[in-house]
Amino acid sequence: MLLSDEPRTAPGELDALIEEARQRTRKRRRRIAVVLLVAAAGVTYLVGSGGGGGSARTDSSGHGAPLPGGAARGEAQSIAATRLAVLPNLSYFALLAPGEGWAVNGVSFYLTNDDGAHWKTLVVPKLTGGDVAANLFSWASVGRNDIFLSYSTGRSYGSCTHSSGAGPSKHVYTIGSVARSINRGRTWQLSTLPGCVFAASLSFLNARTGFALATPTGRTLRPELLVTRDGGRTWRRVAVIPFFGTIDFATATDFWGLASQVERRYTGPDPAPLVSTLYHTTNGGLSWQRQPICTTAAAPGTYTVCGPPHFFGPNTGVLPVTTIDRHIGRAWLTVERTTNGGRTWSGTRLPSTPATQPILDTGTAGRFVAVSTTNWIALIGPRLYETTDAGSHRTTLVPKPSTSNVFEYEFDFVSARDGWMIEAPITPAGTNHAPSVFEYTTNGGRTWHPLAKQ
Repeated sequence: MLLSDEPRTAPGELDALIEEARQRTRKRRRRIAVVLLVAAAGVTYLVGSGGGGGSARTDSSGHGAPLPGGAARGEAQSIAATRLAVLPNLSYFALLAPGEGWAVNGVSFYLTNDDGAHWKTLVVPKLTGGDVAANLFSWASVGRNDIFLSYSTGRSYGSCTHSSGAGPSKHVYTIGSVARSINRGRTWQLSTLPGCVFAASLSFLNARTGFALATPTGRTLRPELLVTRDGGRTWRRVAVIPFFGTIDFATATDFWGLASQVERRYTGPDPAPLVSTLYHTTNGGLSWQRQPICTTAAAPGTYTVCGPPHFFGPNTGVLPVTTIDRHIGRAWLTVERTTNGGRTWSGTRLPSTPATQPILDTGTAGRFVAVSTTNWIALIGPRLYETTDAGSHRTTLVPKPSTSNVFEYEFDFVSARDGWMIEAPITPAGTNHAPSVFEYTTNGGRTWHPLAKQ
């Protein structure tokens, strides 16, 4: 493994570059349903550009030219784990084990094993050299070693088989790839997905079997389900599916999908709300059935938005549901739970919170994590709610420092005690353009330790 010094970019230039990429990424994340809706309408160039701001391009140098169904092997390049002079303005992260995980911003891909006190900079094949966060579409992990990343590795003109010129048409399509590491990012295996698609969602049952919800950037724009049986080296199409969104496994044949989009029928003066639909398949994705739990509320000005479901085996799953009432300016989170594979659900409603602009933009009232079938953690405004018995009883905490006036971009726990968060203060105008802060907790969210400039 090649060792090198941290790039000697001037602090002001580095901050400006990171902040610019972070702002683009935040906007893309908060408006992801709008992006998917635009993609469905046929604006392929926007998707091909990596969400606005990336410098993705077809490149035959480095780790090998991207060919449909092919694979290229890449050696990760890293620096020694050192305390950085400036902590990166992180955009996304994924916890792999207590204190250990990866994170990205607009510049680099990082790895830490001590809750962010020290970071390694890892080079993922064809993910560097541009806006890293904007080009990253989705990710998944199996345990602490196997990491899967979906991202753009370039653009193609005409079709994915005409990558060197204008081809038969002037359309520009995204080349989507999936990289896999089996050693926590030291080395990577890169495979290009078949056709002009990118994986908007990844879900792996184990280190070898996984599915990808593929979003085409070609003219048909019909979402597809892809499967791999060899750890992401090769992929094949299972079926065309009826929604754009995310997927989650229960078993190899039984899994769930969530579609989110802008409410097209809304005619009010405010921005149109997000709505969502839950889908279920029991035959490996060949056919899907809509589930009624995520239907929009009937009362005018009130609507519901489901968050991604998470299942622990074929029967038990949890589903966060946000309800927003614009008349009274309040929002609340209800945690729905099933123990019979989704046939029936029972809900635990948490206290309401003001419907701030970030909540209206994302359709998410607070952050929710299911550590296990019965151990849940929810952060809503200034309070943290914990339960160890699936909501029958809960503990209410006030985290320190206060989270009463912040927006949490990312929030996750890998155990009942160990969690990470990226937050930014909410400005008086209701937006969140202040620099983000990375924080960690080792006592179940009671105390958070912010890491800013070292």
